[in-house]
This record gives sequence, structure tokens and C-alpha cells, in this order.
Amino acid sequence: MDEQNNKESSQPQGPQEEEKRLSPRIKKEILVRYKVKVEYYGDIDMSSTRDLSETGISFTAARAFSPGTVLTLGLRFPAQKDFLQFDARVVSCKSKAKIIHTVRAEFIDLNEEQKKALKEFVQFFLKG
Repeated sequence: MDEQNNKESSQPQGPQEEEKRLSPRIKKEILVRYKVKVEYYGDIDMSSTRDLSETGISFTAARAFSPGTVLTLGLRFPAQKDFLQFDARVVSCKSKAKIIHTVRAEFIDLNEEQKKALKEFVQFFLKG
């Protein structure tokens, strides 16, 4: 019976159950540019992140995106002069107004350089 109680008490409860990210997030605004990946000549828009983790991102966009849409993102970390490019799949998009949308996306197909850059950036602010 004690074993069953321990299992129950270790289960997340309340708002924690809604957390779906697999890695810790930081609330840090950094410059992000974005466009739909399949649009070769599509518009590139600029915004800033709301939060960021090693596995995903949340940012404000000027247009809505359907879940599953693949975006090409450019992130400019403070210590770098150039944008680092990432692909991300939209998980959700919530509209706050006609031109204000909160996009949540998960990074996909990351290479080792991208993984390292994200990890170093996130870990720096988690320690701070």
C-alpha cells in the first residue's frame, strides 16, 4: 500500500500536468525571423521570442499558422553577429487580436551545431 501511495504522490498535479516541454524554458526575448519553409519567395517577418528551450520556442507573430506548419526560423543570440537557422513545426497558435498571434513550435531535424548553440544559450540563463 505504501508503494501505491508513493506512486500517487509522485504524479504531477494541478497546472503542472499541462507542461509538455521536455526541457526547461527560459523567458528571454531574442530577435527571431520566420517564414513558412515551403514558401521559397515568402515574406520573412521579424519578431522576438517569448520563451525558448532546447526543444522548442514561443514567439509572437503577425499572422496565424496552422499546427503542423513547418517554419524556417532565424535566431540571433546576443553573442553572435549572424542568425542561426532552425526548422520548427508549429504545435499551436493562439490569436490575441487580428494581427497578434502566439506561436508555439518544436525544433525539428537539429544538427549537432544547432543543438549545441541552443543548449549553451539556455543553460547560460538557467545558471544566471
